[in-house]
Amino acid sequence: MVTLTDYDLDALHDGGPPLEEWYASYSASLFGYIARRLGRTAAEDLTAQVFVEALESYHRFDPAKGSAKTWLFAIATNLVRSHLRKEQRALEVFARTGADPVADDPMRAADARLFAADQWPQVAAALDELSAVDRDVLLLYCFADLDYAEIGAALELPVGTVASKMNRIRTKVRKRLGDDPRGKGR
Repeated sequence: MVTLTDYDLDALHDGGPPLEEWYASYSASLFGYIARRLGRTAAEDLTAQVFVEALESYHRFDPAKGSAKTWLFAIATNLVRSHLRKEQRALEVFARTGADPVADDPMRAADARLFAADQWPQVAAALDELSAVDRDVLLLYCFADLDYAEIGAALELPVGTVASKMNRIRTKVRKRLGDDPRGKGR
């Protein structure tokens, strides 16, 4: 995320980093390095971010420890690592929830809500036909995103009971909604 304050911009005029020189000398190689690691789109943003970080942290630059090039590539490497950590967390969420944060198309979600709006009376009727415990099991699974063990703990039920209830609940709801995979239903 690129952020610059008036203070940062003033630093360019008051003995701050020679960003124009550094940019001319190193931006292409920084871009190439980042693009090979993350792809061209991410590299465009992160290459710019390298120079923002350099401007904001110039007071920590010590030429005795290495050249400007080395320092800029260290910044780039840290940005790449941060990007990859965020990506890893997103993949873990995707694996856990099945919701792809990147592929979510707002129009697809809106279409699904419109279709579902027509189905709500049938869904409500199907839920009404379930016992209170079965309804709790289903809604904890769907709305609270609990797994079977967590549902069992919340409702003081064995995990096997939760699993068998979910199987029966799915069959009942599919049949009620006319979406029974065995061809039964409306």
